[in-house]
Formats: sequence, C-alpha cells, structure tokens
Amino acid sequence: MTPSELFLLRLDHQGKFQPTDHIAQLLTTTIGMQAQQPRQTEVGIALRTLHATVADLQQTYQRQPVVRSWAQRWTHQLLTYTDWEMVIAARSHEQLPTAYYLGQKQLILDLATDLQAYLSQQTLLTKAEVNAFLDDATKEPLANQLRYAILQTITNRGGAYFDPASSTTKYVIHAATPSGLSPTAALEQLIPRYVAGFGPVEMADFVKWAGIRAALVRPVWERLKSQWVPIDYHGYRLYMTEPVSATHLAELVDQSTDQLLLTSGYDTTMTGYVDKQWLVTPEHQSDLWTLNGILNPIMIINGQVAGTWKFQFKGRKINFTLFPWHPLTATQQQRISASFTHIAQFFNQTVGDISTQL
Repeated sequence: MTPSELFLLRLDHQGKFQPTDHIAQLLTTTIGMQAQQPRQTEVGIALRTLHATVADLQQTYQRQPVVRSWAQRWTHQLLTYTDWEMVIAARSHEQLPTAYYLGQKQLILDLATDLQAYLSQQTLLTKAEVNAFLDDATKEPLANQLRYAILQTITNRGGAYFDPASSTTKYVIHAATPSGLSPTAALEQLIPRYVAGFGPVEMADFVKWAGIRAALVRPVWERLKSQWVPIDYHGYRLYMTEPVSATHLAELVDQSTDQLLLTSGYDTTMTGYVDKQWLVTPEHQSDLWTLNGILNPIMIINGQVAGTWKFQFKGRKINFTLFPWHPLTATQQQRISASFTHIAQFFNQTVGDISTQL
C-alpha cells in the first residue's frame, strides 16, 4: 500500500468523502467528535453534511440522546449516549493524572461522591448550581481546576454527562446511571468500531486515540485481530475490518485529483493516530499544532494537506482566512469559497471577508 492510498483510505473510512444529513451517523462513524471548542465541532458537522443547518443539529440533540463529555484522552467529545456509555466503560480503569488534583486528591474524590449523590436527586444541575453546592460544601474558595477535576471524576464513573449544547463557560450537567458494562466487554465493542472507522491502523493508534493503557488493550486486540484484514505498510502490520478492492482504491485516487476537502479544528484526521507523518510531513506539523496544543482546521488538495484556515463569527457574517502552503489556483479558490458559503448557510449567516496569507 502506498502512502497516498493509506491517506485516502483513512479519510474514506472516517466518512470524509460521504456527506450526509444524518448527523448522528457522523458521530457514530468516528465514535464521537472532539468538542473542546463547540463551534469547531459545529463547523465540522457543517462540512460533513449536505443540507443540514444548525437548527437541524439542535433538533438532533432533542430527538436522539447526544452527550458532551470528557471521554478519549480526557478531552471533551460529542457522542451519542450509547457510544458514551461504551467509551466510559472501556476506560473506567483510567484515572485522572495526579497533577489534576493539585495535591488534594482525597478531598476531590469525596466532593465528587457527594456531588454525584446530590445530582442523582436533582436529575440535572446548571453550572451556577454546581458551584453553589461546592462552595457550600467547602466553605472556602475552590480552584476552577479542582472543580473540573470533580466533574471529570463523576463523568469517569459514568454518573453524569453534559448537555450537548454546553460549553466551558455555560453548562448543564445531567445525572446518569453507570451502564454496568465491564471494561473488557466495552473494549470488545469499541476496538472493532475504531478499526472500522479509522483503519488501516495498528494497536498503538487505538491506544493513542482512546487514551487507554496498552496493557489493558493488548489482550482484547490480540483476540480480535484474526477477524480483520492485515496490511503490511512500511514495516508495520496495519488492520482493517473489511478488505478493500483495487477498484475502490483506484476510485479514491481518481477522486482525489483536483479534489478539495476542508476539515474543522481538532478533527480526527489529526487526533486519531499515533504517527502524524501519514497526514503531514514533519516540517509542516507545527503549522497544524500550535504551541498550546490547538489543532487548526486544514485544507486537503489533490490528496495532500495543503495548508490551514480559520474562521471568525462577526455579527451576521463569518470571516475566513486561508493559510495555504502554496499559491491556490482560481479553481481551488472557487471551491474553497463554495465550502465557506456552505458553512455560512449551515449557521444561517453570510460569508464576510475571505483573505489569504501565504
């Protein structure tokens, strides 16, 4: 398998080439979407749907249980409730990093137990109500980092999740009941889903994506891998759940010619694998990842990452800035403009300024 074929297959399995108006399908294909910045998630949904709008997204939240929660790698994810239960059970052995407790681990664990019991009685709590409970319980100021550690502890126990429209500054947290699914049984569901949605992959990719220790993953991976299709790639053994035909590979290669694809920030193309070089050469990696870990939206042209871009909401308009690594042709600029118009329509906005910085 060539590097370009690997690149295209991974994007294909993630559903990047198949826009849909079934928003829940986007979440289940990649087992959630990273939601560190909710607006980036919404832009990602806009780019991967045909005719959906932000109003449709809100209706999806009402029709189908969708949650926002700390999940893979202790980052916020937007998931269906069923997938959230599976992910939480699979990583139930994982603990918050010690540094998160700021030397007050037992206090945080005790407060998490008390708040979880109170939440189960109330069904849901706003951020103000959570803070009021903690202030009353501690009788002294509690650092925001410790407040989040308390909520992370509860969600990791399967006892709570955030409303999907929540943000860091404004949230509603809902009570939940742990699924009772064992970590091993959850991994037996989660690993094949990951291989199907991200393949071709190796075990190290899953460990990086899920944030679950290799020692816990390996026994399940070894039992399951005989059911998958092995692929030798540059000395590595990668796996997919289904074989790929030469015809389909050829179609993907043809499809990539003159193709332009945009992703949102924090996209799974950047967070789903241990090795970044499948996506971008080392000299350009710093263009995608900022020093403080923000993952920029990217442009993919002719089957290769060709730069980054950003957006800014201003009134009823959305301004866009392009950072291509090479000059764009007139056709490429037109296609990018069409994608920006599509994003604006999703939000019932209009396109403002489009600037380019080489």
